[in-house]
Amino acid sequence: MQVVIVQFGGAVFFTVALTLDQWLWSLLFGIGDLLYAQVGATLEFRLMWFKKNCVVAMKLKGYRTKSNAIFTLGVLAAYEIK
Repeated sequence: MQVVIVQFGGAVFFTVALTLDQWLWSLLFGIGDLLYAQVGATLEFRLMWFKKNCVVAMKLKGYRTKSNAIFTLGVLAAYEIK
């Protein structure tokens, strides 16, 4: 639909037809953005899963975690119950 509007919309949609080179760059940026978003979502999910499992494991081992635990590079700031 976007291709039809851009290529043939002309005066109706105030567009100018793109060259093949411009379409390829547009496609490259679009696919790149989708890949970047997918990688970010996957890493965020895995980090959240890892953090949750660290908290559960530390609670099972007798650690008490702060509600706003600092989580940096896979290290969870926690302190033992005394």
